[in-house]
Amino acid sequence: MPAPASTIAGCAATRAPEKDSCAGKADGWYCSELQSFSSYERRGQTIALGAQCAGGQACMDSGFGDHSAIIDPSTSMPGCR
Repeated sequence: MPAPASTIAGCAATRAPEKDSCAGKADGWYCSELQSFSSYERRGQTIALGAQCAGGQACMDSGFGDHSAIIDPSTSMPGCR
């Protein structure tokens, strides 16, 4: 039986999350870590709303490492590219 991923060559396992989470995040919009076309709004320690980009587009991630979304000023919703 192969060794668990967390013990191979001393590296930590890098598994994809099973669900999007608000843990440790400020209120605001975030791009999903599960689906590139999806985003969610964290409000009061819960996921309050969700949004999806149209046909083949992806949520515009700010690039700050926390998956925060870039907001489209004309819609006040996460931008899509």
